[in-house]
Amino acid sequence: MSADEFAAQIHAEFDFLGGEVADHVLALYPVSDYDAPIWALVAVDSDINVTCELRNTARAAVGRNTEPEQSRPAIWRYLFTHQVENDPSLNILRAFHKEELFFLFGHPDELGDPYVPGADEIQLSELLIGYWTRFAASEDPNGGAAQHWPRYGPDDQILQLDVSSTQTSGYHNPQCDYLTTLFHRIPVTGP
Repeated sequence: MSADEFAAQIHAEFDFLGGEVADHVLALYPVSDYDAPIWALVAVDSDINVTCELRNTARAAVGRNTEPEQSRPAIWRYLFTHQVENDPSLNILRAFHKEELFFLFGHPDELGDPYVPGADEIQLSELLIGYWTRFAASEDPNGGAAQHWPRYGPDDQILQLDVSSTQTSGYHNPQCDYLTTLFHRIPVTGP
């Protein structure tokens, strides 16, 4: 996909809301920020279909206020960013939808036929199992030597899960702030 094809696709997806909308989306996802134009399109569609909706749901659950953490509902958000290491056909997909489930359930070896996970991937699987096990037992995923997973709150902190997990905040907030304004403009059809 070329940069022109990316722009044409964005216009095809958004022009029904007005041409200025597509132009604004293109400004929020400059092709120069991505390795290839296709990844800019993946980012747009991922944000619309998953990222922004999850962020908005988490925000609604905890509220956008300054209440102390202990008085807010316990919400933990994550972003799984691991690219499969030992299979070029899977690696090209980058982190893909539901990939983390193979790690969470202790079966990264089932990612391919056959797939041999690297030592880092075995550790990543153990990390996810630990987080979810602690959460199931205590309603808090934190403990042990694992990277601290911050509760979600007004600062929009999430844990980026990978072989080197890190905390991040405000992931795609400018994009989601704008895209969220469009949701009420989409015509609803049906009974």
